[in-house]
Amino acid sequence: MTGVTPGTATAGVPRRHHKINSPKYHSYEFEEERKVKAVIKGIPDELEIKYIKNDLECQGYSVQAVHRVHCKDETSLELVLAINKQDG
Repeated sequence: MTGVTPGTATAGVPRRHHKINSPKYHSYEFEEERKVKAVIKGIPDELEIKYIKNDLECQGYSVQAVHRVHCKDETSLELVLAINKQDG
């Protein structure tokens, strides 16, 4: 009985063939599709997210979303993640 078993010289041929003959590619976002994200520190828990988003927009930033950063145990850090909208 003949067959390909791990450890024989031909065991890696299908993978090698695929690696050599497959087209090259790299997965990444196009520059125009990337979102600019910023972490802002020192924001007290008393400030609501709506207020922070409104304040950033009044300063001229086009904000898509604002999120408060928490620890795994749900305690709030004084950090806020702001995601900027993409223009055009």
